[in-house]
Amino acid sequence: DASRYPLLNEGRQVLTGDILEIRKENDTLLKEKSYDLPYTGKDLEPFLSPTPFVQSDHHTIIYNTKKFIAIEKNALRLARFLTSNLYLTVTKTPSFHIIPAMDIFNMRSGESNEHTVLFTSFARAGGMPARMVGGLVYLKGHFYYHTWPEVWFGRWVPADPSMGQFPAD
Repeated sequence: DASRYPLLNEGRQVLTGDILEIRKENDTLLKEKSYDLPYTGKDLEPFLSPTPFVQSDHHTIIYNTKKFIAIEKNALRLARFLTSNLYLTVTKTPSFHIIPAMDIFNMRSGESNEHTVLFTSFARAGGMPARMVGGLVYLKGHFYYHTWPEVWFGRWVPADPSMGQFPAD
């Protein structure tokens, strides 16, 4: 029953009968929807706010985000920068729970959960609406549990800092 899965017909996914079509992101459309940081809309406040895990209000996260923003104030380019930076600097290590951003920052290791929490913390600290998503990823012939962040460009666009992809496929 497709009505139980409302995200099937959102964004790049369209379910028609028993066929699910997934389209690639259009880079030109993302460039058109990008904006200077911080995001000025009032409609996405929950996705700009800290949580117990997404510690976007921690002074270390803010300090480092200010350094990132000094390099790049454009939301699209910052999303790409965060994706590649975290992909290269967070060692891929198995983890079985979600931990706060500052613990991840200090350890500099983890898998998709940790990459996602850290990306979301930096994005929100920089004024870019971000949310965390969990689901499955198909990799080397198998499905695996996976988390990834999504950032706002007029709609939610997936990033994957644990696999180094923006936009994520």
